[in-house]
Amino acid sequence: MHKRIICIVMAVGVVLGISTKAFADPSLSDQLSSSQAQYNQSQAALNASQAKFNDLVNKIQALDVQMQENMTQAEQIKGKIDKVEGNITQEKKNLEAAQQRVKEEQDLYKSRLRAMYIMGNDGYLSALLDSKGFGDFITKIDNISKVAQFDNNLIASLNERQQEVQNKENSLETSKKELVSLQAESSKNLANLGKQKADQEPLVAQYKVEIASATTASANAKAQVDAVNGKITAQKNAEAAAAAQAAEAAKAVAAAKAAASSAVASATTSTADVTVSINRGTPVTPKPAPKPPAPNPAVSGSIVGYAEQFLNVPYVWGGTSPSGFDCSGFVQYVYSHFGVSIPRTSEDQFGYGTPVSQSQLQVGDLVFFEPDSNGLPGHVGMYIGGGDIIQAPHTGDVVKITPLAYMGSYMGARRVR
Repeated sequence: MHKRIICIVMAVGVVLGISTKAFADPSLSDQLSSSQAQYNQSQAALNASQAKFNDLVNKIQALDVQMQENMTQAEQIKGKIDKVEGNITQEKKNLEAAQQRVKEEQDLYKSRLRAMYIMGNDGYLSALLDSKGFGDFITKIDNISKVAQFDNNLIASLNERQQEVQNKENSLETSKKELVSLQAESSKNLANLGKQKADQEPLVAQYKVEIASATTASANAKAQVDAVNGKITAQKNAEAAAAAQAAEAAKAVAAAKAAASSAVASATTSTADVTVSINRGTPVTPKPAPKPPAPNPAVSGSIVGYAEQFLNVPYVWGGTSPSGFDCSGFVQYVYSHFGVSIPRTSEDQFGYGTPVSQSQLQVGDLVFFEPDSNGLPGHVGMYIGGGDIIQAPHTGDVVKITPLAYMGSYMGARRVR
């Protein structure tokens, strides 16, 4: 009987010795510090690449605006040139008419002089000599003087009109030269802006590669941090399980001691079997946490799935169809598929729907960025959950999914459904 009790106590002691073995692994703390430092470094590199990319995108968008302004200016100049050319054509016709009138009057004047020359005494002199008196003589002199003065005034007036038309034509030609010069300068500026924009395209590709590389490095570092944290969690769980086993073993020891005392006290009575249940150190597996309820696909999945059909569609300024979208044209097109009509531009869309805070974002909410000089947004995307948005970013890019954290100049969000 005594041997049996002693065996029970020894067995419980062995369990306690096994269960209370130290699980602490100091190297895990060092691994976590190293992994976290590597993750912070890779995240800083990713943020720097994203910042450079965003600056480049803003520069390209500014070039787009300048190009649009130059094209508008060029159209206006062309319209002015066409109008001036029309005026020049008309003034040339006016000049030809004036010249013809001067020529006709000069020919008429020469004809009268020739006729008087041929008539000899029957001309002005004959008319004067045939006067019937001094008064009649004075009257005829006055009439002859008036006719000659009229001819001279008419020809002078016609010459002045001819000179005015000529001056106007010269002025129009000068204006045309100035407009043509402005047109050439505008075309030169447009070509220069186009070259500047083309020069940015290799940088866009370069920064995309940098961002992809930095994203991969950051994800790998984050996975390493998570792995170390997983080991630490597992270690803590094992220590907790060992502590629980030790407590159970302590209870078993107390029970064994009580049984031994009872057995000694009643040695003359019938021997009672003592049964002790000993936990052999099997780890206690914690129940998994309940999974969060799945999102309602009718609310979220349908609009996200439809929007993602247009991934890699090229950005086209002013585009509103699958052949090419701009930012506001893309979200307007997606919502129209579900029978929801929203304004065309990001500025008008910002004033539409219900404002929501960033912490309350839901799938399908419109998110706005890049305020202009009037405080209105210059860019819009659609929140698709998981901290991501889908957007048509800028010229040279395509419809794509981007983490909301990578977007700069966040202005707010609107719920339109």
